[in-house]
Amino acid sequence: MSKKTLQSAKSANGDNTKECASCKLSAAKGFGWTADKPLPIYADRKTCAAIVTHFLFPVMPRTLATWPLVARKPNRTVIYKVAEVLEYATKRFDEAYHYKQA
Repeated sequence: MSKKTLQSAKSANGDNTKECASCKLSAAKGFGWTADKPLPIYADRKTCAAIVTHFLFPVMPRTLATWPLVARKPNRTVIYKVAEVLEYATKRFDEAYHYKQA
């Protein structure tokens, strides 16, 4: 995901100084990332789901297991490259069905 796309995702969420509900929930559950921290290079499913939920759309960690991503398992924990996760999530978001509500 390019810096420009990431900045547009940040600006779409409004003021980034306020935490969204999903960030508060992820911080309460002990995930390793919150909105005030920089994005990690690699992250587990829960952290990746929190990042995608913050920037793009709600997603569960189990859903990430079905996406065609390169998974690494260094210590029996599956981790993904965050840039790859955001790139694929952005692609899915752009390809999603959209319509105008009345």
